[in-house]
Amino acid sequence: MLAIVIPAFKVKFLASTLASLCVQTNKNFNVYVGDDNSPDEIENCVNLFKDKLNLKFKKFEDNLGSISLTTHWQRCIDMVGDEEWIWLLPDDDTASLECVDSFYRELEKHSAKKMLFRFQTNHINEDDVLLYQTNRCPPLESNVDFMIKKLQFDRNSSLAEYIFSKEAFINYGGFVDLPLAWGSDDLLWIKLSQENDIVTLPLGIVSLRQSSLNISNNLTSFTNEKFDAKYKYLLFLIKDKNFMKKMLMKYTDTDFKNIITNHLFFEYRSHQLQFSFPMILKYASLNNGIIGGGFLKNIYRII
Repeated sequence: MLAIVIPAFKVKFLASTLASLCVQTNKNFNVYVGDDNSPDEIENCVNLFKDKLNLKFKKFEDNLGSISLTTHWQRCIDMVGDEEWIWLLPDDDTASLECVDSFYRELEKHSAKKMLFRFQTNHINEDDVLLYQTNRCPPLESNVDFMIKKLQFDRNSSLAEYIFSKEAFINYGGFVDLPLAWGSDDLLWIKLSQENDIVTLPLGIVSLRQSSLNISNNLTSFTNEKFDAKYKYLLFLIKDKNFMKKMLMKYTDTDFKNIITNHLFFEYRSHQLQFSFPMILKYASLNNGIIGGGFLKNIYRII
C-alpha cells in the first residue's frame, strides 16, 4: 500500500537514506528513485540496494529541479504504481527502523477518511550526529492550528515527515508550484487536512539532514526567491475560502492579520533585508494585499 518516493539529485547521503529503508521492521513498501539528470552517479548507488529493496529507478533526461522542484516531485510520483499511500523522502534524510510499521499500525486505527500522517523529526548533521529535536507534535492537529504554529515559528514542517493519500493528492491537484518549492508542501497539507486532522504517528523518527548542500541552510543565496515564494504562499492561503472559513471560526480577522504581520516583519529582520526605495514600494504593495491597512500605512510600517 505504501510507495516511498525519492526525488534524487545528490548522491552524497543517498546511501544512508536507502540503508535506513533496508532496516525497516515492516518491509511492505516499494521504493521509487527519480534521478533529476544529476551529474552524480545516482544509479550506481541505487544498484547497491536492488537486492535489498523492492526498487525502481528512472533517470530523467532533463533537470527540472533547478527550474521547478515541484514538477520534479510530480514526475517522481508519476512513477508510482497501484500503491495507495505516498511518502516523499528526500535523498539526504533518514528514517528510524519502526517508521513503516508505525504507519501501518496507525492506519488500521483510523477511518479511511484520514488523508495525512506525519512522523516526529530530529535534525542531524553531515556525520549523522543529532543536532536537536524539533517541537513534538500532538497526536491530532487541525490545519488551522498547524498553520498558526507555523506562522508563529512554533511548528517545524518538512516534506520528509508526511505520508499522504495518493487519491487525495490527485483530487486536490497536487503541489502548488512556488519558487524553490518553498511552502508548496505546506499548502498541500492544509488541503489534505481540511476535513480531517493531521495524524501524528506515535513511533518513528525522520532525521532531517542539515548540510551545506541544503537550500534551507543557504538562505542568503536565495533570499529574494524565498520572499517571492512566501508572499505567493500567503496569498494562496488567504484565498482558500474553505481554510479561511475554518480559520475565522477560531481567530478574528484582525488576530490572523496580526499573526501574519509579526511573521513577515520577523523574517525581514532575521534576513537583515536592506530596503531600497523600489523594494519599499514592492513590499508595501504586497503587504497591503495580504494584511491591509492601505498602501501608505504599509510604507510607514516598513520604514
